[in-house]
Amino acid sequence: MLNVSLFLSLQITNRYIYDTVLLLANTFHRKLEDRKWHSMASLSCIRKNSKPWQGGKSMLETVKKFGVSGLTSFLEFTDNGSNPNIFFEILGTNYGEDRGRGVSR
Repeated sequence: MLNVSLFLSLQITNRYIYDTVLLLANTFHRKLEDRKWHSMASLSCIRKNSKPWQGGKSMLETVKKFGVSGLTSFLEFTDNGSNPNIFFEILGTNYGEDRGRGVSR
């Protein structure tokens, strides 16, 4: 159980970072649990002829298939990669002679 005062003091960015790490940890756990893990032994950042890791697509499919309840919302992703539970409204401030003053979307 997360301490409420700790939750309130976390900035929204930190909450999203926490949720992302939680989602990735959950995905790694599921992949290891169902033994459908692709070895990373052949990966190398130094060798030019190293092959791409074949587990990336499988990891992405697992992320899309399962969600996780985070600090910001329930994290789940559609086939196109969007999260239907999160909505952002972008606000900007206006200040100037030609635009007036105020907040715009």
